[in-house]
Amino acid sequence: MGSSGNVAKDTAGWKDTLDVAYRANPDAELLVSAGDQVESAGNESQWDGFLAPDQLRQYPVAATIGNHDVGSKAYEQHFAMPNTDRSAEYYANGDPDSNTSGGNYWYIYKDVLFIDINSNSYAASQGGGGDAAHAKYITDVVNQHGDEAKWKVLVFHHSIYSPASHAKDKDNKARRADLPATISKTGVDMVLQGHDHSYSRSYEIKDGERANPAEQPGQGDIYPGPGGVLYVTANSASGSKYYDITKPDDSGTSGSGNGADPSDPDRYWYNSVQNQEHVRSYMKVQVKSDKLVVENLRSGTCAAPNASVENGSWCNNTSEKQPVGSVVDKFTIHPHHGDGQQLQVDVPEPAPGEFGWTIDGYNGLVDLGTAKEVGGDHFTATGKINPIVVSDTRRSLSPWSVSANVSDFKDARKTFSGSYLGWSPYVLDPGAGAKAGSSVASGYDDEGKGLAVSRGLGSAEQGHARGKAKLGAGLDLKIPDTVGKGGYRATLTITALSS
Repeated sequence: MGSSGNVAKDTAGWKDTLDVAYRANPDAELLVSAGDQVESAGNESQWDGFLAPDQLRQYPVAATIGNHDVGSKAYEQHFAMPNTDRSAEYYANGDPDSNTSGGNYWYIYKDVLFIDINSNSYAASQGGGGDAAHAKYITDVVNQHGDEAKWKVLVFHHSIYSPASHAKDKDNKARRADLPATISKTGVDMVLQGHDHSYSRSYEIKDGERANPAEQPGQGDIYPGPGGVLYVTANSASGSKYYDITKPDDSGTSGSGNGADPSDPDRYWYNSVQNQEHVRSYMKVQVKSDKLVVENLRSGTCAAPNASVENGSWCNNTSEKQPVGSVVDKFTIHPHHGDGQQLQVDVPEPAPGEFGWTIDGYNGLVDLGTAKEVGGDHFTATGKINPIVVSDTRRSLSPWSVSANVSDFKDARKTFSGSYLGWSPYVLDPGAGAKAGSSVASGYDDEGKGLAVSRGLGSAEQGHARGKAKLGAGLDLKIPDTVGKGGYRATLTITALSS
């Protein structure tokens, strides 16, 4: 924002790119920026422009420190990055307390391990740890977390395999000599970069050299071998600044050289695709189960909003042949599986399971028969409840309990208290961690409440086994002889509880 000299126009282009991108990709989940969010690190109006689009309040944004972001604390103040290491060695000047931003960070999003380094610190002579510190950081993060993700993506601002004016910069040649061997050794699949304001996609690079001489320019499917890495440089998403593609020289076709591709003298030895039309674009990366699908897509044309072109720069694009949403480049990275065969199975989210209970079989009337007089002062009757089957297939193995209480016994207008009913629970068929509840005496014996209040029939503790259990209970009814003759009925209400 601001590099065209007009923050409002730069903001308009940036907002339009995000509108185009998210309309075309409504299921997008993560926005990654390869740096230079603003032209002047401490200019808050430029930061306002970068943060203006609604999408930046709806999707996570993983931003990288660019050379235009490093000169104040604003970058650190506007972003809260996970696992950030702000050690002195990851600052260009070696001083985290100075009015500069720095630090490296990493995170895992779904099946991708992202590692983001501050490429402003590349030479230890500046005061920080330089590329050597970054190489160790990348190695340590991969050693600790590489097995937790299928893919490894490295992000840093200063493109080391790009086609424009920064391609031959001394500092980029230094990074090109320092970093590729570590990047290959650690198994990074793709490197995302910015800085050179043009689009390029490298050939498969291993240890600073082309890994597969047979790979063709613009080849759609790439099968990198061990240590093979694809380097991608993004163009401008705001339209504020474009750099024109430059010519290769005779400095060599490996390492830090900028020689020509033998198949095309106008293209650098390391680049499979180079593009500059002076139109806005964005990159779309789809993470599949066994491939990365990468596209560079036009988000604008020569027409406004395109601040650089509005300011007079050339534009080589026709909206009829190269409309918004059209593809500049598309390729698929297929991972290397070594000398053996890798097997994959997708395990779905397990079913949570269920808890419930039913009456076992036919829910017939529990007939306690005709009460018998005992001791000349009360009647007794006995029986059994219909068995209850409890089923618990929940993965949570949460505790459960089944209880019951009985209503008053009634015959027309005659009644007696349900407290006169007691019981003795038992487990008929064990399972689901079931334990029988305590026996409850008839209230006639102890002047208690019997089953007139809720009493436990069975229960299980946290962590019990999944399965089924069958619960039963013997009933013991004692009725005072003052109760009138009749056929009395009551309702046993059963309640199940579980957390």
